[in-house]
Amino acid sequence: MREWGGGPLIRRVAKTALDSQLDSVLAVVGHEADSVQKALEGLEIEFVLNPRYAEGMGSSLSAGVERVRERADAVVILLGDMPRIQSSTIDSVLAQWRQGGLSVVHCGSIASPSPPTLFSRELFADLVALSGDQGARSIIESNDERSGIVSVEPFELYDFDESSGWPDAESP
Repeated sequence: MREWGGGPLIRRVAKTALDSQLDSVLAVVGHEADSVQKALEGLEIEFVLNPRYAEGMGSSLSAGVERVRERADAVVILLGDMPRIQSSTIDSVLAQWRQGGLSVVHCGSIASPSPPTLFSRELFADLVALSGDQGARSIIESNDERSGIVSVEPFELYDFDESSGWPDAESP
């Protein structure tokens, strides 16, 4: 489990989500599921096991949305390796959607959408249909006329996956 800023990277992201105005927080687990669940111990999080995690992000998005599709009006997708996202950013995404008329609200830009990304209920079937390493970019692009964008500082959207390198562990 990757450490950053004095604790597990995933725990920092989860706590940010819990500090936001989200109604509930789910963590889709697969790879290192036991370690992730242990890192999130004591937090009010619902876990969704994705037995097809090795297929890629699409299968995880599908599993998470399938779990909430009957009870949620929208979902906000966060990545566990983006610890600089602020709860205020998540709240801004929610606020823009609550104004009405949007199916998607994301951070970044039109050309480069980034999580956190909100998808309204009418897109749940498309999200559940995702598979393999297919992310939700195609869904965002096909709904660009009903999309909103939240502006944030670029450092907040930095994705700390293995290929991009890791900053100093004590430099959140």
